[in-house]
Amino acid sequence: MKKILLVSILALFISVSLNAQENNRTLIAGSNQTYTFDKSDKSVKGSPYINDSFSPARVKSDGIKVYKIRYNALADQMEVEDENSKKYTIDKSLKNVLITFISDNKTYQSYDYENKDGNLKRGFFVNVSPADNKVKLLNKEFKKYIAGAAPKNGYSAPKPAYYKKVDEYYIKINDNSAVVLPNKGKKIAALFPEKSSDIIAFIKANKIKTSKEAHLIKLMNHISTL
Repeated sequence: MKKILLVSILALFISVSLNAQENNRTLIAGSNQTYTFDKSDKSVKGSPYINDSFSPARVKSDGIKVYKIRYNALADQMEVEDENSKKYTIDKSLKNVLITFISDNKTYQSYDYENKDGNLKRGFFVNVSPADNKVKLLNKEFKKYIAGAAPKNGYSAPKPAYYKKVDEYYIKINDNSAVVLPNKGKKIAALFPEKSSDIIAFIKANKIKTSKEAHLIKLMNHISTL
């Protein structure tokens, strides 16, 4: 099994100019502990990162400065590498900090959310619909460690351990915590009791399929106008 090592580092801070609402906070901070992985174990397939390498990304709240960033979807940490190859993490408790990767224009933002088990957490999401929508469609990217399995008999091969990518859609309404997006149109409409009949009519008229991201974006954009 691939072991997660906790490596202590000195508490380091990079001072960054933030917007007025966050001017007493530090955008990027060295953590007392940072997650690294034992790369000597080559039997584990895949990676805990969405992209292994650090890629240029712009961070809103820090002008036009570009950082080298990668997302650790196992630990739910946005990691930053400086010019000296030192690693830092972006403080996910900060609000209104958007991280946009230049290569594909993919934008992440941290939100409070309630997971499937009903636990309140805070983590990074991909903004699928526009970040300024009243009703946002979000994608929570996970990397799960799946343990390997011994061969069932002398003729079968062992199954190696691997990292599995899982995507879950969430919905965020105004300033409320994000919640798992229901997989049925009527259940989505039920989140908006005063507008449910309008939403159901829109779903029927536009033949919205909740299994298709493009349809969900169209639905969220409509709900945001109500």
